[in-house]
Amino acid sequence: MKRRGKSLVEMLVVITLLGGLIATSGTVIHRLMRAERAVSADLVWQRNVTELAEQFRADVHAATNAVVIEDGNGLNLTLPDGAVTYAISKHGVGRLWQPGTGAPRSVEYRLDEPGVKFTAETVTEQNWAAVLIPRTNTALVRSAIPDVVTPCIEIRAVVGRLISPARKDGVS
Repeated sequence: MKRRGKSLVEMLVVITLLGGLIATSGTVIHRLMRAERAVSADLVWQRNVTELAEQFRADVHAATNAVVIEDGNGLNLTLPDGAVTYAISKHGVGRLWQPGTGAPRSVEYRLDEPGVKFTAETVTEQNWAAVLIPRTNTALVRSAIPDVVTPCIEIRAVVGRLISPARKDGVS
């Protein structure tokens, strides 16, 4: 006589295998979502640092004077048409633009990195201003050389050095 169905043991084996497969899939999906959040946060951080670097260099190049305030917690830049103050905020670096006339405008570059510092120095008769941004809250930041961790990003610019808009070689 032919048997028309599956035995209870066969069904339990199939259910057990499917349970293991679902558990493994759930773990993989969870890890992928966590990795996606980390990558997304790092991309936002990189975008904010890039925007800060471009604005910081433009401000420093246009400045006539740079003064560090409160042990590296801020930087005052005097511009021909106003003043810019960079200051460390709770979540990054704040920029306050105070034009000679008109209302002040502010922008915050969200970095979520403790230990950001500003410096100003004179090297070979040129005044330099810089902001140092440590990398502490992210997994690993790679430099151009594989397997070398970049512990800190430094954005430097010469005070008062205006670059023509046509020049795009990255020299600052």
